[in-house]
Amino acid sequence: MFKRVILILGLLVSVPLAGQELPDLSNYQHNWMIFNPGFSGTREALSVSAFFRQKDFSVPGPVYEQLSAHTPLKNENVALGASVFAEQNPGFSKTSAFFNYAYRVWTGGGRLSFGLSGGVSVYSESFQDLDLTNPDDPVFQANEQEYLPNFGAGIVYYTDDYFLGLSVPYFLTRGEERNSMTHDFNHYTAILTGGYMWELSEAFKVKPTFITMVDVGTRSLNYQGSVNLAFFGERLWVGGIYKSSRAVSGIINIQLSHQVLLGYSYDYYLSNTNSYFNGSHEIVLRWEFRKAVPSRSPIYY
Repeated sequence: MFKRVILILGLLVSVPLAGQELPDLSNYQHNWMIFNPGFSGTREALSVSAFFRQKDFSVPGPVYEQLSAHTPLKNENVALGASVFAEQNPGFSKTSAFFNYAYRVWTGGGRLSFGLSGGVSVYSESFQDLDLTNPDDPVFQANEQEYLPNFGAGIVYYTDDYFLGLSVPYFLTRGEERNSMTHDFNHYTAILTGGYMWELSEAFKVKPTFITMVDVGTRSLNYQGSVNLAFFGERLWVGGIYKSSRAVSGIINIQLSHQVLLGYSYDYYLSNTNSYFNGSHEIVLRWEFRKAVPSRSPIYY
């Protein structure tokens, strides 16, 4: 049992990102601002979304939960956002709260948005609930917490046809001492996002998107590419994703009303870890305080 836990923990931190701070979402189109604070306010209304994601392991697997909200202010150049997300893993967990600020200007037929984010993450370690070979080992008796602040920035340009964003969501990394942070340019993870909307007819649209993450120090690359098809005036979205972590995802999203959207995705892993990873389930619910859903934009979903 303990070997399985070590394998799971190793897999969770094996992706070449700075501390695996970023969530491995599949329906990320519903909340781009997790990767770039410049996306705050792009829904042009108060938008609230909730995510639940669980990896299906042969042993109890990680759970990711998120609640986010963002909105433009009366001064439409300014937008605010906030996110609270929690990750539960065997032996440790992390809970974070981040706030976003975006300033947006019209230029070149589109909108340019500059975003800043800041918040704190609480890391907790506890092995007492695990099925260990030697539960009396004092190494696994500790129940400790760390409170670590962080901040990031991003820029996005978007029009009715396409968008392109660049961000560094975290400028700080965990230090060698407990409850300490350090700044090192080589620990940055730069994220490039983009998407395009092809409107083949009023009833059928095609939207490819991508996320590319580059570890500045090691120059390692992690990416996701998706294609989503819209039917019935964007009431139904069906699509798929390929991830460089050797996983594929199927997605379905239904616009239940002008305000409410419900989405589901399932990840299937192509690597030899399938003996531990049976897949991942992800559910998203979004509620927006608007009279109509905006269309003809590659950001909107």
